Amino acid sequence: AARIEMMEKTARDAVAVMAIISDAYKGSKGTTDAHDRYWDHAAAKFLGTDDTRGVTVFNRAQKRAANYGTLEGADAAKANNLIITALKAGKDATTTQARLAQYDAVVSQMKVIYSQCVLRYAYLVDQDIATGADYTEHQAEGQAFWRVIAPWVNAVDENGAVYLEGIFNLARALVRRDVHAVQLVHCLERL
Repeated sequence: AARIEMMEKTARDAVAVMAIISDAYKGSKGTTDAHDRYWDHAAAKFLGTDDTRGVTVFNRAQKRAANYGTLEGADAAKANNLIITALKAGKDATTTQARLAQYDAVVSQMKVIYSQCVLRYAYLVDQDIATGADYTEHQAEGQAFWRVIAPWVNAVDENGAVYLEGIFNLARALVRRDVHAVQLVHCLERL
């Protein structure tokens, strides 16, 4: 069951993030109508439709913003507002340099969203271990979220990436001392 959860979240989140980032990147490479459409594609994948919004990166950000107090106003995740603003500004920009800056803003906020996810699931794993509950489902979900940001973390903190990989490695049995909040935050704040 844990592995199924991990595969579902990987497909839903990691694939979606890479598709959104890919479209925004392609949109940043020029200022033609064709480039504009890439920004639209990125926005569509990010937001989904009214019927599918519950399984989007947008929705994931909403959930984590509620956990971490990063809602703006009553119901909008700050990361979502910044991504939507960047997607609009990217499409409206008249130079590739300005479009690239908006692409960077989208990537930056994706890192925020999935850093929040990783912190949340590391916390849940730690709580499960402390109470003697089965942690494998939380570990598996955490692994799916970790995989989204793993390359970025590895680029700035290889030891931190190894540490986080250890927490979310499904083949590894964990003990209470494996999850340290200070070390987690240190790894992720460098993104």
